[in-house]
Amino acid sequence: MKQSEITKIFRALLPLFFAVLILTPGCELATDPKIETIGGGGAGTPTGNVTITGSVVDAATNAPVDSVTVKVIASSGIFSGSTNSSGVFTLNFNLTLSQAVTLILSKSGYLADTTQVFASVNNTNSLLPVSLQKVVSSGGGTGVSGPPSSIFLLSQSVASLGVRQSGSLESGRLTFQVVDSLGRKISSVNSSVIRFKFGAAPGGGEFLSPDVTMTDSSGQASVFLTSGTKAGVVQITAEIVTSNRTITSQPVSVVIHGGLPDPDHFSVASGFLNFAGYNIFGLENSVTAFVGDKYGNPVRPGTKVYFTTTGGIILGSAETDDAGRASVDLLSAAPRPVHPTLGNGFATVTASTADETSNTISVSTIVLFSGVPQLTIQPGSGFDIPNAGSQEFIYEVKDQNNNPLAPGTTITVNVEGENVDARGSIAVTMGDTQSRLATRFSFVVTDNKDTSNVPKPVFITVSTDGSNGRASIIISGISR
Repeated sequence: MKQSEITKIFRALLPLFFAVLILTPGCELATDPKIETIGGGGAGTPTGNVTITGSVVDAATNAPVDSVTVKVIASSGIFSGSTNSSGVFTLNFNLTLSQAVTLILSKSGYLADTTQVFASVNNTNSLLPVSLQKVVSSGGGTGVSGPPSSIFLLSQSVASLGVRQSGSLESGRLTFQVVDSLGRKISSVNSSVIRFKFGAAPGGGEFLSPDVTMTDSSGQASVFLTSGTKAGVVQITAEIVTSNRTITSQPVSVVIHGGLPDPDHFSVASGFLNFAGYNIFGLENSVTAFVGDKYGNPVRPGTKVYFTTTGGIILGSAETDDAGRASVDLLSAAPRPVHPTLGNGFATVTASTADETSNTISVSTIVLFSGVPQLTIQPGSGFDIPNAGSQEFIYEVKDQNNNPLAPGTTITVNVEGENVDARGSIAVTMGDTQSRLATRFSFVVTDNKDTSNVPKPVFITVSTDGSNGRASIIISGISR
């Protein structure tokens, strides 16, 4: 080949050679980016190397952008580098395992950009070119603030969420504002890395996304909270770490409510097992349904519960509160209840709601409507207590249906006579019970002095007083 032909070929390839030289990282015309570890930590000792390469271009001109700061937030720390004159960056750092990392790219005069990439250990991870948009001046001032000084909550899309698969909102947005020492919104020149963290949390798999981001040109940064499977209060803080201090917001609280009713976490109870409503109308007895979801948390507030009764009148429905309770009043009124097994006075109160499959679930409780008091005693009048001896008395206090009287009812036994005293159930206050065993009592009267066999009169009064009414019985006999 002639020398002239070789010269022509060389001149034709020379521009292509320089183009390749300029665009190739590590060549003389493209300085290597600076790699700086800002912070470290994370579980375990780093065991694998990760390389991330990419380039940054101007969004309007597609020209390379140099001196762009590139930060990587990973489990083992925060790493920083920058683009070279060709807009190219290469970051090398160590990770314990492959994971998603956050990249934050920023340069004065440009809007910062945040992206995520999956970093594979012991591999080179190449990114598509990232476009940065220049800050457009709105006129009237430089628009440059001081460095960040404080963070506060700017807006919150919701005050509460529902647990996962509850039918309520499961995600909400919180936006924080960062300002400088003069209260000005920090500009893009002072754009900062902001990290979001949990304070208190129920621990049901709730998460924040993104947990690390960059403030925008207005000094704002947003995070989305997504609920998990447990109800409770979540506290969220925003944090900026600078070279000389850490700036932290006040904790922001979001309530996570429970899901839909679950049959295994649904129950109902009355305020009183027994109230004096069989003969007295207009008395009130509260009935409360306790409603939980399949995770054992209270259902979301406002869940409807419906009530019915076989005796008296009950308010038809109520909504659950924050603790999953729905309460109504049961009123003593017609019809007087009759239970097919327990008999007169016993009513069945039923609470119903719908579960997550839209099926009706129900639970019931028994409430006793007790009536007017009835008293009997054995032996009756004509008893004879021997000299220095004793006599046992059995008495019953119950209503006309042989049921116990309402709680708080008092029963007293008064014995009058010479040289006698009484021991046993002589001062009783009724508890809240439906058991017919709680209608039978006893006491013993003793002639406590050995005297001549002279009959002396003894009078015994048994009386009751309470919400069912008053009643008494008097018997008489002698002691010797």
